[in-house]
Amino acid sequence: MSSYKLYYFDGRGRGETARMLFAVGGCEFEDVRVSGDKWKELKPKTPLGQIPVLEVDGKQLPQSRAIEGYLAREFGLYGSNSLEAARIDAVYDTVGELMARPIQLTFYEKDEEKKKAELAKYYVEEAPRRMGGLTRLFEMYGGGEEGFFVGNKMSLADIFFFAMTEYFDENELKKYPKMEALHNRVATNSRIATHMKNRPTPTF
Repeated sequence: MSSYKLYYFDGRGRGETARMLFAVGGCEFEDVRVSGDKWKELKPKTPLGQIPVLEVDGKQLPQSRAIEGYLAREFGLYGSNSLEAARIDAVYDTVGELMARPIQLTFYEKDEEKKKAELAKYYVEEAPRRMGGLTRLFEMYGGGEEGFFVGNKMSLADIFFFAMTEYFDENELKKYPKMEALHNRVATNSRIATHMKNRPTPTF
């Protein structure tokens, strides 16, 4: 069995989906949380000078999307055929589009008043269209009211959606009942729930 080390900062960001994939896959890994001087030492040793980086038996794999795709395939969370895998990719990209603006504002806008105003604008002007698209994909590809994005089985699409919408205002999420229900369905998965309970308090 392969040994895994995941290198990322002590926060959620681009590392949390991979951590959740390990949890759902029931696979042990070393969660290396990097900060301060440790990052200065590690940075020149990474392929691209950035993290996350996954080590598989000592071999490095950079880029969060590549890491997540690899783990999802390893753990049977990437659909049962090529079409389902493509549908998972479509959902993944749509979630990325949904969350690009709020994540940008959350991490990079230092003016708190401007951040608040821009987020309010986003939730009125952009979020309904993005969430509407995700809801349509769920209705087209999913397994009904109690299902997931692609069929009746949890996949990378659902885990990525859940991890990213931790940054989506929970009161705004209530405006999209099917998406809120899906978010809650992932949250109540026993392995996700255990991960959430036991993970360190994130710095971001």
